Amino acid sequence: MVQSYSGDWTEDDSKQDVTLLYNTGEQKTWEITVLTESSMTAEIVEPDNKRYKVVFNRK
Repeated sequence: MVQSYSGDWTEDDSKQDVTLLYNTGEQKTWEITVLTESSMTAEIVEPDNKRYKVVFNRK
């Protein structure tokens, strides 16, 4: 399943996370688990204890 969102983000290099602020006003902080020159992997655990993992690949 592919989903698309719009918004803004801030990163915290010391914590290795990125906080996404969606246009809906919702805010979520994702933990960056892998960061290379060509990709970034981020994970989040939602309140219902479901874990989500997203891999971003640079083109």
